[in-house]
Amino acid sequence: MFAIVFLLVASILFHDPRLSSVSGGGETVTLQLFSLLAEAGYEVTILTRQTSRTRLFEDALLKYSRVRVVEMSLTSLGHVDTLESDDFARSLWDSDRLAPESLAFNVAARQFYRDHSFDLVVVSFILDLAGLATRDPILLNVFGLPPDQKTARLERRLLERCSHFTFASHYARNEFSRLFELDAGAVLGPVVHASIHPAFFGPTTTSGREYDVCYAGRLVRRKGLDGALDAVSWLKFHRDLVVRMAVAGDGPERDALQAHAARMGVAEQVRWLGSLNTDGVVGLFDRSNVFVYPTVLPEAFGCSNLEAMARGLVVITSNIGGTADYVEPGDNALVCEPADPASLAGCIELALRNTEVHARLSRNSQATANRFTQELQAGRWLSFFQEALDGRGRS
Repeated sequence: MFAIVFLLVASILFHDPRLSSVSGGGETVTLQLFSLLAEAGYEVTILTRQTSRTRLFEDALLKYSRVRVVEMSLTSLGHVDTLESDDFARSLWDSDRLAPESLAFNVAARQFYRDHSFDLVVVSFILDLAGLATRDPILLNVFGLPPDQKTARLERRLLERCSHFTFASHYARNEFSRLFELDAGAVLGPVVHASIHPAFFGPTTTSGREYDVCYAGRLVRRKGLDGALDAVSWLKFHRDLVVRMAVAGDGPERDALQAHAARMGVAEQVRWLGSLNTDGVVGLFDRSNVFVYPTVLPEAFGCSNLEAMARGLVVITSNIGGTADYVEPGDNALVCEPADPASLAGCIELALRNTEVHARLSRNSQATANRFTQELQAGRWLSFFQEALDGRGRS
């Protein structure tokens, strides 16, 4: 697909303990990046946790057989005090929900880094730098941020390990600067957006619209899916609008969400599809009219919104965080208030009952998605990786 091939093959490692088992935004971007680099002729290795693999990860590995995967079992959490700075490790342990897994994984990976070296190590979450034993240059692709400034002050020393930075969105870069209390003149890396998988631009896979509303993503509290179920219930009992809804994805909140749907009287209207691969998500979008993504906390970018836009769905999102880089309220998407089921219900009703609004939003959403194709984004990513490999200073 990409004709750029470098004569000197550079070795790049993606260090991501959650890549094999989670399909969040950061993992989606990592899948895109290692695929792009493999096609461009780089030698790519993935270091991740030994666990059951997501379908997206499996599909990517099948396509790129030259990509090497190394899977590590986590070190017993009781042995994390073997890190060189015990006090710092204990402080990190309590600072962020990702810290225990990151620390345990990095302890397990120490022997691997003693035996291997790379031209560049790519990390997506700041806590994954904790106890990272590599002496190789590190590129931090900022997708996850500390929860507050207190945590950021603790984690700031981890940033000293990095030679280059990129950011998933302008929101991510601005929040990074605010949380880490950087000087106004500090030079940060570029915003390099994720791209949309080519499958989302393919021909329509079905002629029928089985679902009024759909959601695709992790089933975790921050995504606001409980509020979407509340909205579906409100429309049923207050607006005489029975909404057929499909939910694709898995996560720790699945059982609780299914129980919530039953309590709200909409269990019969909601179909739970579990995790889907890319083709499965494309098919779901083609059988749906509206995509909801009512996050209650800011997203670094919100890749799922753009994937739905590429299929011409009307997108309804809370538009907090990185989605502001592409969402134009009322023009290419409808915006609901975070954690406000009534606001979300109003947007759903408008999208389903007003054919003129639906047609306009669908048309404009596809035009927006066309700005995020892999062809358009690939050049920026490859140029930046080559700059990092060439060691042209700290970005």
